Parts: sequence; structure tokens; C-alpha cells
Amino acid sequence: MGHDGSEGLSPEGWLPDRVTVGVLTRVYPPELVDRVLDETDTVEVRPRLLPSRLVVYFVLALWLFRGRNCGYVQVLSRLVGGLYFQRRAVGLAAGGPDGVGWSLPAGPSLARARARVGTDPVRMLFEHAAGPVGVDGQVGVF
Repeated sequence: MGHDGSEGLSPEGWLPDRVTVGVLTRVYPPELVDRVLDETDTVEVRPRLLPSRLVVYFVLALWLFRGRNCGYVQVLSRLVGGLYFQRRAVGLAAGGPDGVGWSLPAGPSLARARARVGTDPVRMLFEHAAGPVGVDGQVGVF
């Protein structure tokens, strides 16, 4: 039986998890995330274990992984693993090149990081990705 995400995270190393992270970084490239963080003034002032860019991708990953066994730490683990697999973890997580020496934070740290970054960056990313569907005057556009 296939894994659709409804029962939680897939087995270790499952390719669709990495593909899912790839979709995130394709729709929301790091340059766009950084620009949104600048515009919303939510870039961290000092180096952190959970930089704002990683927190934004973490929030996006929470939308994708749901169900049992999808706690904060498990989702972040999949996200960082997928980013590392894509070679996009360089400079993303503090602690060393490619995240070497970086350890997963606890759930309460992730909750505080989400509160620190807030909702504005994710709202702006959604508006960017959604974009206008129709133009004024077009039939069915309101």
C-alpha cells in the first residue's frame, strides 16, 4: 500500500519525502524566502540554531506532513534531511558546513522559533505563490 502522508512520516530515507522538500524549495526558493524575511523584518539579528529561513521552511513542511507521528521534531528531521540531500542545507542550519555538528532542537524550541518569526513571512509567501488568478473585467473574476 502506498504512503500518502495521512499516517504520518514515511520510513527513513523514503524518496517522496525528499521530493516533497524539493517541491518546497522549487516553489519557494531560498532567495525568495530571504527577500520575504527582509521585507517583514524577521531576519535573525544573531546566529541561531534555528535561523528564520529554516523556520519558514519548517512551517511549510508542517502543512505537508500530517497525521500520527508527525511531531515538530520528526517533521524538522525530515525537512533537514531532504534539504541536506538536495545540498540546500549549506548555510541553512548553524553549526558547521552542510549542518555537520548540528543537532535537532526540542519541540519547545521549535514553538518559540515559530512565534519569533510570526505569520507575516508565510502570508507573503502564500500571496506570492497564489498570485492573481484572473484580471479585472474577466468573466467570473470578482
